[in-house]
Amino acid sequence: MTDTRDKLNEARYFLQRMRDCCPERDAFRYNLTAFLSAARSITQIMQKEFAGVSGFQEWYSQKQTEMKNHPVMKYLHEQRKLSYHVKPIRPHAHISLDLVDHVTVTDSVQVVLSGTGNEVRTAGIRPEPETAPASSATIEVKYYFEDFLGRDVISICEEDLMELEKLAVDCEKGSWQSPPRSR
Repeated sequence: MTDTRDKLNEARYFLQRMRDCCPERDAFRYNLTAFLSAARSITQIMQKEFAGVSGFQEWYSQKQTEMKNHPVMKYLHEQRKLSYHVKPIRPHAHISLDLVDHVTVTDSVQVVLSGTGNEVRTAGIRPEPETAPASSATIEVKYYFEDFLGRDVISICEEDLMELEKLAVDCEKGSWQSPPRSR
């Protein structure tokens, strides 16, 4: 395994941690910061690892231009710089509550959500289950960057990782080397 591939796997690891800890805002943010760092390191390690290989620098210069023009890659690169040099990253949470089952109650149903901005806790559905038919609710939490509207953080990071994976595959295959000419 190349060092480039190892760093790619590290970024993939932190992306999975973001998926796993989604409702816990601080854990999500910390894993996002780690993802941004690992993702940025992929190209830095690639440059060191393949620097001495003939033709790599020219190929990489072209790829660098493509990355700078790719909206998601450019945006996440800027987010990483901000999170390491200016202020912690704080994506906005979007919380969806979906009542899965039918509820018939003679009084009322109250869902209590509480939190400090760092995490959301559910206190439950009232009246208590012994006085009402069983019901369940699902809560989905997605995070969004304030200035990159319309797509959640995880889908943006997935796209970035997919682009970096393509780059790593091309690099490892030696895509910059021209095929031998037939005589």
